[in-house]
Amino acid sequence: MAAHNDPPVAVLVGPESCGKTALARYLSSTLGTACVQEVARHYLLEPSRAGQPYTAEDLLRIAQLQRAAETEALAQTTGRMVIADTDLTVIKVWWQEKFGDPTDAFDALYQAERQQVRAYLLCYPDIAWQSDPLRENPTDRLRLFRRYVELLEADDCRYRVIWGQGRHRERLALDYCKTLLHQ
Repeated sequence: MAAHNDPPVAVLVGPESCGKTALARYLSSTLGTACVQEVARHYLLEPSRAGQPYTAEDLLRIAQLQRAAETEALAQTTGRMVIADTDLTVIKVWWQEKFGDPTDAFDALYQAERQQVRAYLLCYPDIAWQSDPLRENPTDRLRLFRRYVELLEADDCRYRVIWGQGRHRERLALDYCKTLLHQ
């Protein structure tokens, strides 16, 4: 369980190609705080995995690595907040979409993550789709967005929808993070 005095984690979630990584980098840079990168991309692009479909076991390993990266960032941070490009919320939606219900091992990681003080920036899919070898859902991002809303609300998570283009999107995200810092 996370210590009560750990800094909060502001997590970018949402469907593919909705600006999560760019916003995470912007927020981290602007706020001068640590940024936990998305582990899945690096994991799935490893040369030893080239051309192989991923499995539920891969998603469990990605979840473990993502938790470890966040735990390390929290341990090393001197900032007042940690920004995360993703967390297990994204992996849970991904798992449910591809394989059905997650395993007990994943659920244990997911519940442990919920012990950390966190808030979500749910990115609305109103920016242009950018093709990428790892992206799978160019035509149903709105449906997936609704899945994120359902999951965040079912888990009683704090979140704000981040929408719009460019500076507007950045300003919404930054304002929300600043609000979190003053709570």
